[in-house]
Amino acid sequence: MDSGASHNLSPYLEHFPSLSRSELRGISLADDSSVPVTGKSKVEIRGLNGPVALNDVHLVPNLSLPLLSVAAIFDQGGRVEFTPHEVRIILSHQSSPDVIGTREGNAWVVMIELL
Repeated sequence: MDSGASHNLSPYLEHFPSLSRSELRGISLADDSSVPVTGKSKVEIRGLNGPVALNDVHLVPNLSLPLLSVAAIFDQGGRVEFTPHEVRIILSHQSSPDVIGTREGNAWVVMIELL
């Protein structure tokens, strides 16, 4: 989870069933460097209550790991709830979480399974 990221991002081409052109040319990182974006797609993941979609996930091959954006989840109508030990992500129209992650130090880690 990344509260500072503007978009959901992944470096893994295999996460994308198809790619469309991204309106983004690059992503600015925390160290003020920039990395290119090569496309975007809707990505289906296995939620606790069944399949759910992450809209507009951007392919950024130079990243070291995928990032889920709190802002992007809000923008697609989802919710993110933090507690001291976990994060709950609600992407569907249900009140129960679709994905639950855990706190590891100062980071929130969410394991997702692609469909």
